Amino acid sequence: MNSQSKSETMGSRKLTRGTVARDVVDVAVFRTQKTRAQCVSMTTPGTRVTWCSLKEWIAAWKQINARAASSKKHQQRAAHVAVLASNIGVVNREMDIETLAAAKQLIERENMLPPRGNREGHPATEILQRVGTVLNERRRGGSKAGVGVRVYKTRLKVAA
Repeated sequence: MNSQSKSETMGSRKLTRGTVARDVVDVAVFRTQKTRAQCVSMTTPGTRVTWCSLKEWIAAWKQINARAASSKKHQQRAAHVAVLASNIGVVNREMDIETLAAAKQLIERENMLPPRGNREGHPATEILQRVGTVLNERRRGGSKAGVGVRVYKTRLKVAA
């Protein structure tokens, strides 16, 4: 009875705490791999950095930015921004508000934007605008009708 409480048998496989924990990890790995398989991996030109989501793009940016200062690093940073701007659907698919806010903060703080007067048509400007729009939609609950949107009820006075 004591051995029965520590482990249960299921068919020919004996379930223990370690087996259950491993299976839970395997499920998490499976979900991650499934999500990864559904999205298209993109590679930043001039690097071996690949990414398919906005969260991975931010991690790749940090990886590129951590490299030693050189003209090649600045070219890679510019190419990384340009690839995201040309694949703006990555931003549209992002559902996590924290990731969108982190991307917006990264673009604003990491000197990706050119000086004022030269921002029109720049890839970082397009990304910043799209991230801001998607972030506001997610905060409002854009997928649900009436959530986050102010709805005013008209008050009609009843004539007596």
